[in-house]
Amino acid sequence: MLRLLEVGLFLAPLAALVVWRLLAGRGGPSLLVVAVAAGALAVLAGALLWYSRDAALPAGVTYVPAQLQPGGGIVPGHGASR
Repeated sequence: MLRLLEVGLFLAPLAALVVWRLLAGRGGPSLLVVAVAAGALAVLAGALLWYSRDAALPAGVTYVPAQLQPGGGIVPGHGASR
């Protein structure tokens, strides 16, 4: 089932292109569609930059992965000073 989802996500841009070409006709996409697409790409790029800054560990900190304790407890992953 997971493979089917991965293939679907891989082929989604191609399907969007086919739908775009069928709906756009010979005149090409309207200015409104291009503006909305450009705005969406700008928002996604901004979100990607914000997330990369927010999720990064500070300089000089090493990631320590989660550990399973002998009693069955889990110590979550965290950053530790070098």
